[in-house]
Amino acid sequence: SDLLQLGGLDAAVELSGPSLSAVGDTLGLTLPTTAAFDMRGRVRKDGSAWITDIASWRVGTSRLRGDFRYDTASAPPLLTGTLAGERLALADLGPAIGTATSGAPDGNAAGRTSESGAAGRVLPQREFDIPSLQRMNADVLLRLDRLDLGTPQLESLAPLQGRVRLQRGVL
Repeated sequence: SDLLQLGGLDAAVELSGPSLSAVGDTLGLTLPTTAAFDMRGRVRKDGSAWITDIASWRVGTSRLRGDFRYDTASAPPLLTGTLAGERLALADLGPAIGTATSGAPDGNAAGRTSESGAAGRVLPQREFDIPSLQRMNADVLLRLDRLDLGTPQLESLAPLQGRVRLQRGVL
C-alpha cells in the first residue's frame, strides 16, 4: 500500500545462498556465517516492523523453522522470535563459531581444525566482530528437538530449549 516504505507488504519468500551472513549484510542484520542455506516462508511489513514466518529452513544438514520480528523503531533495532526445528548441527554454523564447514559429508565437525589450528577442540577459539554485535539487539527463544554438537566429547542435546539475548553488544 506504500511503495516507498513497503507498508502493507505481505509476500511469500524463497531464499537460498552460500551463507546467511550475505543476507544479513544486505538487510543490515547481524546474521552468522553459515553453510549453504535454503529458506521458504512469508515476510510482512507492519509499520516499523518486519515479520517473518519461516516454514522451512535448511542450513547444511540442519532442519529448522521459526518466526521472527525485526523492529527498527528502537535504536538499535530489536530482533525477537523463536528458532525451532528437528535438528541444528553446530557444524553448520561453523564459520560463525570458529570451526571449519568442509569435511565429513554428514556435517560432523569432530576432529576438524578450528581457526586456531588445534584439531579436536570442543570449543573453538575465534575472534568475534564486536562492532557487528552492536548493530542490533536480540531476544530469541530456542526450541530444538536436537542440537548436534558434532564432537565425540559431548553428546547431542535433545531436546534443547533456551534463550539467546544480545543486548548492547553483549551476547
